[in-house]
Amino acid sequence: MAKSTAKFSVNLDAMRALAALTVFLFHGKALFIGLSRSSTMYVTDSSLLKNLSEHTSLAHEAVVAFFVLSGYLVGGGVLRSWQGGAWNWRVYSIHRLTRLWIVLLPALILTWVLDTVGLRHFGIDSVYGHPHWQAALSYDVVDNLNLKTFLGCALFLQKILVEPLGTNGALWSLSYEFWFYVAFPVALCAITSRLSWPWRILNAILLIGMGVFVGGAISKYFLIWLMGAALQLIPSRIPAKIVKVLVPAGSILVLGISLGLYYLKWPMYLSDVIEGIACILLCYVILHQKDQAGTGLFTKLSQGLSDMSYTLYLVHLPILTLICAILVSHGVLHGHDFKHWLILCGVAAVTLCISCGIYWIFERNSNKVRGYLLAQFVTKPANRAVPREKAIEQA
Repeated sequence: MAKSTAKFSVNLDAMRALAALTVFLFHGKALFIGLSRSSTMYVTDSSLLKNLSEHTSLAHEAVVAFFVLSGYLVGGGVLRSWQGGAWNWRVYSIHRLTRLWIVLLPALILTWVLDTVGLRHFGIDSVYGHPHWQAALSYDVVDNLNLKTFLGCALFLQKILVEPLGTNGALWSLSYEFWFYVAFPVALCAITSRLSWPWRILNAILLIGMGVFVGGAISKYFLIWLMGAALQLIPSRIPAKIVKVLVPAGSILVLGISLGLYYLKWPMYLSDVIEGIACILLCYVILHQKDQAGTGLFTKLSQGLSDMSYTLYLVHLPILTLICAILVSHGVLHGHDFKHWLILCGVAAVTLCISCGIYWIFERNSNKVRGYLLAQFVTKPANRAVPREKAIEQA
């Protein structure tokens, strides 16, 4: 008999899965079809396929949704432990670092290997040289494929001291997430009455120094992440009958706001704050769904794709880029017609299967590795049980 799951958990899984698929499909479309509005090869016809291309470029908005979900799931977890008096740095560090590194290190090795193979066989005149018809690789792949960049990304210093490794531009959001994870407990230590004033002042100085080190961009997006964490502190006040209506209505509203902000082209951070607030309101409504979810296809797909979303996010770009280089070398060029959308669907299916295999080898075993480390370094039996994680790394 399948274990019952709360409906709010399934719907949060669905949000996370949808955000990961949005980033994945956007990058695939950018490589195999091109970005219609930014490309110099913009197709001026008004066909349905061209319009579909216009409406699948919400990857950045999806990353903002990741930040909100991460704030609630990780930051909210910290607050729950903090309020219960059970939080400590050792357990928290083991949870966060195993979650991040078990997928990140294999993803970095995979990126290095695939990019090296691709550059060796297809050269800089291929997709690796950023041809004008695609916009997924808006950076120099060769200059960013070296040991310094590899180590910098492994230590979450991308967009601080190094660029993302090779073709894997999606790594930029992972450093944001890591420093959010570090900054939040430091901020709590700075404001708590549990510590003496010297310790609180020391943590405040550390938090300010951290903000200077990571820079303004990461510091600004920490505010959006904090808004997600604040959901843990807001009491449930919406009647169950209204929630049934608000969840689908809120989902449509978030999508509409995302598309509207994409076309309005307001300043990016302003748009992201608005997007973040919309996602937070949707999450707040979803959290009122205390009844049990069904065990049908929606639940299984939501949980399955959510579980592997971190792996998919970290490995999809180098895989897509190599496949693109292979197909282009065989005369399969970009275009907005039905054939090229079918090709993209096929490539996406192959990439998804490869990502699933990588998830099965690495991310799926995160709890085993985490449990072993907790048993080795944490003596309290209560810390040995590791719940099913919902944290997001991104984007």
